[in-house]
Amino acid sequence: MNKKTKIVGSTLRSQPISVKKNLLTDIEFLLPEIITNPRFKIPISKIFKWRETPKALKFMEENKNTGKIIVEVDV
Repeated sequence: MNKKTKIVGSTLRSQPISVKKNLLTDIEFLLPEIITNPRFKIPISKIFKWRETPKALKFMEENKNTGKIIVEVDV
């Protein structure tokens, strides 16, 4: 993982159930507001069709992306 990638996580194992419930409630309330905010943008590097998955993987392996790589699945 390059390009200043940072992964931060927590299992919250040591926290009581009440803290976990409050956190979930806060996330459920705030997430839609954050996502619909025009300042919040997810950078998309390239979109591939499902049949182009090998190309998408190569694109990722060559580290050419500067945003998310999306593979569309036709239903």
